[in-house]
Amino acid sequence: MYIKDHLSFWIDFLTRTEPLSVPKLNEQDYQRLDHYFKISTPFQLNAGVPVNHVPLIKKTGYAYDWYRIFDRSDNRACLYLFGDIQYTPEQPTFCKSRPLGSLNDNNVLLPLNTVRHLKFMDDRLPFEKKRNNAVWRGAVYKDHRKKFLGSTQKSPFCDVCDTSLHTPKNWLGQSINFLSIEEQLKSKFIFAIEGNDVASNLKWIMHSNSIPVMPRPRFETWACEGLLVAGQHFIEIADDFSNIDDTIEYYLGQPKLLAEINTESKQFISQFTELDKQFALAKIVADRYFAMVV
Repeated sequence: MYIKDHLSFWIDFLTRTEPLSVPKLNEQDYQRLDHYFKISTPFQLNAGVPVNHVPLIKKTGYAYDWYRIFDRSDNRACLYLFGDIQYTPEQPTFCKSRPLGSLNDNNVLLPLNTVRHLKFMDDRLPFEKKRNNAVWRGAVYKDHRKKFLGSTQKSPFCDVCDTSLHTPKNWLGQSINFLSIEEQLKSKFIFAIEGNDVASNLKWIMHSNSIPVMPRPRFETWACEGLLVAGQHFIEIADDFSNIDDTIEYYLGQPKLLAEINTESKQFISQFTELDKQFALAKIVADRYFAMVV
């Protein structure tokens, strides 16, 4: 997080006098609210924590967004988990992420760490003028990312490199494999490979004129990755990365289909670009949560 992000939060936090205004909701908004909060029966909490006891000096990417949703006078008791949550807790708990599946109701999603996960930028390069390749930069620690890296090194279509801490550094202290987002956006395809939970780059890829390439997601956040449809919002590759070349080669020969995927992808992610609205919707999710606590 940059200094400007810290300053932006603290100026707003110390000067804010009006609560979040709730926007007029459309059908898509109501569907999302039901997706974030799935619990339909009242529940009790063991060892709940008052909302305004969440510290602002730990995991600030999460805590800042927490206090964009909640008022600092709010002392209702809740449970929360900050970080990359890969499991379902035993009690209903506010989280940034959850595993996909039918048994994740206790993961109540909020837009947390948005500085990393809801990051967007303008892409003025038309798709047809981009390189006919697929690019990725990221930290390779997890076994599935190691397998992905190994599967792409001899590919004629892929520009994939590890940027983790153990890679050699340039004079600026960056990995010599570093490639800016602006440079990545010169490629037609950009891989979105999950790390601890979701692929944090997926959202800005979907907002661009490039197309995300990835296996089916295993986790989701506020951006509803679990609702994405392969072949409509992204190009699907095998979980073992065995068909990357064949997939890229096939889609390069389908310009009309690529244009449709890019349009659908951008349309889906457009519902998440207005941050104030995300926090207002999150307040509704929170109110639903507290209405169920007995």
